[in-house]
Amino acid sequence: VSIPGTLFKVAEYYLEDALRWLRMPNEAATAMNLIEQRKDEKENPDGNNNDAPSASAASPNAAASDYEKMKSAALTQLSKDDEMTIPYDVITNLIEMFHSQSKDFGEAVLIFLPGWQQISRIGDMLRRSRYSKELSVFMLHSSISASQQARVFNPAPRGFRKIVLATN
Repeated sequence: VSIPGTLFKVAEYYLEDALRWLRMPNEAATAMNLIEQRKDEKENPDGNNNDAPSASAASPNAAASDYEKMKSAALTQLSKDDEMTIPYDVITNLIEMFHSQSKDFGEAVLIFLPGWQQISRIGDMLRRSRYSKELSVFMLHSSISASQQARVFNPAPRGFRKIVLATN
């Protein structure tokens, strides 16, 4: 089977890598805070922190139980709400860092996001960035016409870096 087209070398990185490159603490990304909270909960499932006073000493058992229920509900909702866990500033800072460090404008950046709202928000942030006049931003989503989506396969204009924001 032969499929016409071009293959591009792709490097895969994770949020921890991005935070390290940007010299940002894990707390800069809500998603990392949720990961740390869940790790703490797995390591200490009863919720007791040896350094903190016990819940029973600070309040009645009913209040502690209600607190745990509310905390669990809040974490469950946060895990469902991509809006709360997407580090928009980290994404845009990372694109700016890549762009400033590589003068090969033939290199493109592909970012997968959960939906149109997130794609639009990152696109707006990039249009307001200091590098906006050097970035050619393409947004891919099922709500965009096929002809508009096909534009992503064209090279970026000379002097521009292609940034593709897409749903997976």
